[in-house]
Amino acid sequence: MNRNTHARPIPLDDIRYFECEGVVDDGSYDHYTGRLFQVPSLAVARANRLATLCYRRKVSITKSCLYLCFTPALPDGVVRLTDFRREVWQRYVMYGLPLSFNQGDEESRVERVWMATLQSLREIVPSEQIESVDEAASLVEAGGEDLRFPLASAKTKTHLAELAYTMPTWPGMARLLLTVTDRSSLVHGTCVLFESKLSDECGFVGGKVKIIDGNVIARPAASSQGRYYAKLNNVSSFVVSIESLLQGKASVIRNPHEADEA
Repeated sequence: MNRNTHARPIPLDDIRYFECEGVVDDGSYDHYTGRLFQVPSLAVARANRLATLCYRRKVSITKSCLYLCFTPALPDGVVRLTDFRREVWQRYVMYGLPLSFNQGDEESRVERVWMATLQSLREIVPSEQIESVDEAASLVEAGGEDLRFPLASAKTKTHLAELAYTMPTWPGMARLLLTVTDRSSLVHGTCVLFESKLSDECGFVGGKVKIIDGNVIARPAASSQGRYYAKLNNVSSFVVSIESLLQGKASVIRNPHEADEA
């Protein structure tokens, strides 16, 4: 099966790991990893980070979600493309993995799954997007748990304010971070505005940022998801003094959600 470079460019935004005793084309039942293959949480976190970066780079596999399905029924390291799917947004790829995979330590299993993920993506993305996948992978590898995903920024003649969030390995907490930099001295400070078990929640709670009268004001995204999470977490804005943040003594003022907010 050849990669289709003319299919509608739907950005990849999710990567999931499944497993199957046979191959899905032959009717074998597939399910999340855990029975046949013990995939570490760090491998799943890496996949989430990679998918988010691919989405921002508009990398397309013609569907929004990659279901990478490991199976001992194929030779080790063999990628098998398939048209199988249960939903229109799914793109299945079979990948040969021996049951001896579980005998490896956590680090080796993480690296094996990572290699399989990149190998599979390179098989199905348009050839001109392979470089984008490799660039995203390099960022994931270099950033690790501290990798930040930018959300919004604002600047004046004197200061730059940036919002970003992290995507932790389960069961770690995702963090919504505010960083302010003095554009003259390059002195900077960072504080945590919000934490959640859900990375997406941090992304919607921190959608906008402004610098007003020596303060940075961060607000939820002006989308339906932003309004939903603002109400759910009872927050309309976060206010931080620039001076206190740059001095390492930031205190975050969290203003409650207002029922009539649009």
